Amino acid sequence: MIKYALLLGIIVCGPFASAEILLDQIGSLKGEGVGEQTVGSQYFEPKYAAYDIAVLDNFTVDAPVNIHTVEVVIDGWNGWSGPDVSAFSINVYSDPQLAAFSLVGDVATAFVEIADATVDPDWFGNGDLIVLPVSLDVETGPLWISVIPENSFVNNGQSGIKDSLIGDGVLGWQANPGGAFSLPDNIEETQFDFAYRLLNTAAPDPCEDDLPLVCPADANGDGSVNVSDLLMVIGSWTECGDETYRPLGDVAPMPAGDCCVNVIDVLAVIDAWNSDCTIYGGCCLGDGTCIELSAMDCAAVSGEYYGNFTNCSTNACVTGACCITDVLCQDVTEHACIAMGASIVDSDDCASADCMLITQGDDCSFTLEAVEGANPFDITEMTASQPSPDPTVCAGTQLNWTNTQQDVWFSFTPTQANNYHFSLCDSDYDTSLVLYEDTCSNQVACNGNATLQQICHYYYSAVNYDLQANVSYLIRIGGNTDAIGTGTLVISINEIGACCLGGSCIGELYQSDCELLLGDYFGGGSDCDDDPAPCTILSGDECFTATQASLGMNFFDTTNATPSSGDPDETQCEGTYLDWNASPDIWLRWNAPDNGLVNFSTCDNDSFDTSIVLYENDCLNQIACNGDGEHDVGCQLYSSFIQRNVIAGNLYYIRIGGALGETGEGILTITYDFGACCIINNGIAMCIDTDTQNCLNHNGTFTYGVDCVDYICEQPECADAIFSQNPHDYYEDWLAGTSSIDTSGKIPFDYERAEFIGLDAPMSSLSVWGFSLTYTEVNDQNTWVPCEPEYLFTVRNYMESDEFNLPSGSPYKAANVEATVTSTGELYAGVFELKQWTMDFAVESVGHISVQSQSTGTDCWFLWMSSASGDGRSSFFDGTDWVISDTDLDLSICIKP
Repeated sequence: MIKYALLLGIIVCGPFASAEILLDQIGSLKGEGVGEQTVGSQYFEPKYAAYDIAVLDNFTVDAPVNIHTVEVVIDGWNGWSGPDVSAFSINVYSDPQLAAFSLVGDVATAFVEIADATVDPDWFGNGDLIVLPVSLDVETGPLWISVIPENSFVNNGQSGIKDSLIGDGVLGWQANPGGAFSLPDNIEETQFDFAYRLLNTAAPDPCEDDLPLVCPADANGDGSVNVSDLLMVIGSWTECGDETYRPLGDVAPMPAGDCCVNVIDVLAVIDAWNSDCTIYGGCCLGDGTCIELSAMDCAAVSGEYYGNFTNCSTNACVTGACCITDVLCQDVTEHACIAMGASIVDSDDCASADCMLITQGDDCSFTLEAVEGANPFDITEMTASQPSPDPTVCAGTQLNWTNTQQDVWFSFTPTQANNYHFSLCDSDYDTSLVLYEDTCSNQVACNGNATLQQICHYYYSAVNYDLQANVSYLIRIGGNTDAIGTGTLVISINEIGACCLGGSCIGELYQSDCELLLGDYFGGGSDCDDDPAPCTILSGDECFTATQASLGMNFFDTTNATPSSGDPDETQCEGTYLDWNASPDIWLRWNAPDNGLVNFSTCDNDSFDTSIVLYENDCLNQIACNGDGEHDVGCQLYSSFIQRNVIAGNLYYIRIGGALGETGEGILTITYDFGACCIINNGIAMCIDTDTQNCLNHNGTFTYGVDCVDYICEQPECADAIFSQNPHDYYEDWLAGTSSIDTSGKIPFDYERAEFIGLDAPMSSLSVWGFSLTYTEVNDQNTWVPCEPEYLFTVRNYMESDEFNLPSGSPYKAANVEATVTSTGELYAGVFELKQWTMDFAVESVGHISVQSQSTGTDCWFLWMSSASGDGRSSFFDGTDWVISDTDLDLSICIKP
């Protein structure tokens, strides 16, 4: 199911039936249309083929066409040294979901060698603009394009496509059929449009671009108009462009020249002779004075530049209290204060400021001291530091830091030079991490989203960096788009060892880099030449290759395992028949997410006579063991069971063998023994005291170590309902469909949707959730834009159903129904705010409920939000008959008695 799609029942004609440009999400060569994010798109070398990944974006054609040229803006990271890739694969798909199975386009595909590709030298934006000659025949309709660089990871890191700031708002997708990046169903909608341009003719004529506003006669761009410019004009005398280039001497007339070099250009140079080509703007100095300088000169005096062509009279240059330490204050501008790594406080001047009130860690000048290991933090009461970090340092990791992002600062001084790992794995929100060296402005690394590890928060951040001994480093922790919360900064030395990737061993790889590639890391100091070689060892066969376990059920198989060195200490579980006797064994590792009493069980009716051992934090610190636990129905005769209090954040190793060396398959189940579980029953949240697994089996939400007597479950959207289908959350796979009628007669549209309720009971009111949107043209693109609802509703109750359980017969109808609108504050796709409409509607029994907005023209329509509850379908009136919605969705609705 598509996560962000507005299903509107509207036919929208493609705008590019015969146009030269089929899609343009790049814009001018100045690069202002392209953003700073890079999202992975790459064909790796064959042994890493499972990581092959592509970025897709949409376009539409309304007549068959041949695509002659594809342009794309690419960039990279993790060893990327530029666009020197082997080739490019260009693919066109009829549906983005198809890329989850194969990156080869089902509509058309092309392959361009690097020798036939062009890196545009006039591109001034982020990344590199690549021009690819192709011949792709496409038919009519909505389509999807991907460009995949063929790029060696070992030689050139990772490559990707830049995001677009001028896209159509229909977000792109990222697909990885090999499953190596753990995308849901191997495909995931992104947060971006992407920098693609498609043309069915040659590239646009450069002579149509405007000449520079300042000093167009400066033909050679050296900052002055002199004899060299005159010679350049004379050297290209009478030359005219051929729609592929502009002659160098074409400098007049304004605004775009005439694409030929003639007497007009000579006169323009003479007229501008010895002109000052410097662009000036207002420059605010630290003491509050303002002068007009060039951007370069302003930076040289550490001033704040207001921008080209600005002046001091229209920009305020003011000072304030700047706390350099808790007792030292200076009256300077905010820009100068930030440059010193200090903090502007809410006072007009130092005379009225109290620097002692600044919270430790709230600013770069007032850092918390970090140590190797765990450093807890809480940014909920912190303020936003300025300026925001530079996201280009970690492009592609979705840093997404805003000017209002609350943050906390740590300082760390290593005693030895080494590569260090900074991780926010243990956090309760979407974190972002920035690293500075020496000063608060010398940013050296950052990360928005690290590669997901099973034990970590879904959007945690991590950074690896080579630190110098006795040098101060500053760690700045914020969130994604103003997210806040608590967590733990863990600092550790990043060891180098052997890494197994797809059966091949790579030596001298950092542990975090090995995990980034989803490989098996074999410990600091390990080597591919070890005997036996690491990749020949069965995953989980030794403690240092322990497989990751999670709460719930974890499959294991000791059939081909070998005995690990040293039998466990049986004195910790005497009388339970551990009987290890050099048993073949498998190791699993598990990080405790919270304190509490945890059960480790091998109960599985189809399993064998198991024995288990529990270790804490390392492979030698044995803390418990068990041979035979108490027999329970559904378990094999001799299953094993350990119950142990665990500490949040600690690492636990579970070693599984068999009594007297027996081997086989089984399931290790890890559950917290007791907690409050919130489940939804008939629209009401109920709390039951149970264990983790039972709660998960009932789709509940589990809270460790809490009794229901002391815990209140959050009620769903619609309390006291006799029927409730809550709306999808913004992060789920949601859909919204138009249910609206034009009452003005201006445009004959009538879109009606209905949801089956089927209650033999009276109702008095109902609520529905959705959007208020208008479909209009923005920047030459048809798109959806939020609007303020002023409409009434028509509500119908269809009591009869046909053989397909679709609405039938004449409904009970109420027109001009007023509704109370409530804004939820939740943004979907980052743009559309979900609203709730509540209205009176009384009937004795409920069949199919239809809700339509009575809209005027195309001013503002109601789009009904989907729900994860229900029977998996709703109905839609196509103008003739009721049909099952082709989106297989339920609609969000609440019925009250």
